[in-house]
Amino acid sequence: MRFNVIGDLHGYYQPYESLLLNAGIIDADLNWAAGSDQLWLIGDIFDRGNQAVQCLDLTIKLQQQAASAGGLVQCLLGNHELMFLAAKKFMGDEAESAKMYKQWVHWGGQEIEMQSITDQHISWLSALPAMALVGNRLLIHGDNLSYVNYGMSIDQVNRYFEDLMTDNDHHKWARTLSEFSVRGEFELGLSGPKKCLSCYKYMAASY
Repeated sequence: MRFNVIGDLHGYYQPYESLLLNAGIIDADLNWAAGSDQLWLIGDIFDRGNQAVQCLDLTIKLQQQAASAGGLVQCLLGNHELMFLAAKKFMGDEAESAKMYKQWVHWGGQEIEMQSITDQHISWLSALPAMALVGNRLLIHGDNLSYVNYGMSIDQVNRYFEDLMTDNDHHKWARTLSEFSVRGEFELGLSGPKKCLSCYKYMAASY
């Protein structure tokens, strides 16, 4: 079984498709061809490029096909997914909508994404985990230690974001977005990753 990881598509569909084809993960008809292999996207499907919805559609299709073949396709929640969901969620609140929407656009949000998104896409994005343990590999989106603010186990962290999706407190959303978008806390050494892994690796029995 191969373990494949891709990060930060940022709305660029063609490189995503080419990467999957070249790795033998999909066939020429864009169907799952990797049997029992795993494919993990570690966040930031959205923004900068304008084909995020195409990336989503292919990923969702492959997720269903992989499951039938004994494989796995999964995606983690990145800060750009969180920004998109916040902009979408608070569109009806004029004051907060302006802030959330402006932040999303500032970091590369594309209007076509907002126009093309469906309720199915929103449901899929809202259910994404923020972290996962696969064998001895701890998967997270970025070099960010704020995960410990949301729980001291993988289940607790993922439950925090699951609950956030139905929470209408825009202050909580804004705070989480600010924390979750921090980068560079691992620097170039191993102390950051080791600290993060040590927090969660042995607390994941139920994950």
